[in-house]
Amino acid sequence: MSAQHDDSIVGFRSGCRQELRSFGPHDKRIAKTTSSIAMNSQRHILFLTLIRVFLGSVFIVSGILKLLDLHRFTEALHGLHVIPVALIGAIAHGLPVLEVILGVLLLIGFITDLSLIVAGIILLVFLALEITLVVTGSTATCGCFGSLSTEPVGLKDILRDVILFQLLFIVFSRSESLVGVDSFFHSRRLDRIPFRFLDFVRLRKPHAYRALFYSGAILTSAFVMFLLLHGASTVVAEGKSMDSFSVKDLQGSQFVVNFKGAQKKTVLLIFSPECSLCAANMPNWYMLVSTLDTARFTVLGISLNDSETTRSFLSSQLVNYPVVIPVDPAFRTEYGITSTPVTVIVGVDGKIERLWRGNLEEKEFEEAKRAVSRGF
Repeated sequence: MSAQHDDSIVGFRSGCRQELRSFGPHDKRIAKTTSSIAMNSQRHILFLTLIRVFLGSVFIVSGILKLLDLHRFTEALHGLHVIPVALIGAIAHGLPVLEVILGVLLLIGFITDLSLIVAGIILLVFLALEITLVVTGSTATCGCFGSLSTEPVGLKDILRDVILFQLLFIVFSRSESLVGVDSFFHSRRLDRIPFRFLDFVRLRKPHAYRALFYSGAILTSAFVMFLLLHGASTVVAEGKSMDSFSVKDLQGSQFVVNFKGAQKKTVLLIFSPECSLCAANMPNWYMLVSTLDTARFTVLGISLNDSETTRSFLSSQLVNYPVVIPVDPAFRTEYGITSTPVTVIVGVDGKIERLWRGNLEEKEFEEAKRAVSRGF
């Protein structure tokens, strides 16, 4: 028995060697190509895993920087003027925590699909806001990276988030094969138990991803078209004309502000009582108006809130100019005022001659002071 068994083993090995020697050049090329494809696939998976880790790190850093400077992030949300005041506190405290959680999940590769979807939605919302701010010429900051986000939102911010969204797109397409906690468990069992609906997403992943991608493109395009066709035509900017508009004083009396044909140029001080930057800028306006050449300029403060809120705000401020409230609730939208404070000088022809957005820092204050002191 043993001799027969040994003979069979020897025969098998001999047959294998003969079979291997019988491989032709074509078969060897196939084997080499297959091996090369396998190596490239492994490198591809490793590369995508590193991208996922990078995305997770970005979200973690973004969330931590916001948490370290919640005051600045809260001010940035106020400056957007598109978020209800009642929600700003919850968003300011909740969004950074959510970003850190998403970042950790992406870093370790756990519940990856859901994390990528939520992260993609957050990026789409920020993209829509950033495009809105850029098109309307706002100087508001997004506060995306806490104290590091001090400059007004610009094209570089839009480009950054577009690139991040595309990286999410790439990782989402192969998330099930990447190195991480999800791939450690067979059939991604831990992912399926709490999130059964993700099974449908995986089965229809190409369709789900196309839907996510195209919805983002459509949403972004819709914002751009709306602002270009509606808001950008009337946005407050130097060289633009300001039509007459109706206002009411804090006692309720209405009148019309008309720039064309006026005997003096008009200085408009536009603010929102709920804006912390406006409160910080009120002393600057007080000093500016104190140096104003009243023979050539008239000044008017415009509050973008109701009379009661405005009176309450002004009670704690030094104000040496009349304050009115636009009658038309769409005044802010009509002139594309997405952030406050705004300092505007309007000529007697109705055209905006000078404009400063945001707090009047030392340089801007000196420019405005020279402008209203010497005239044009």
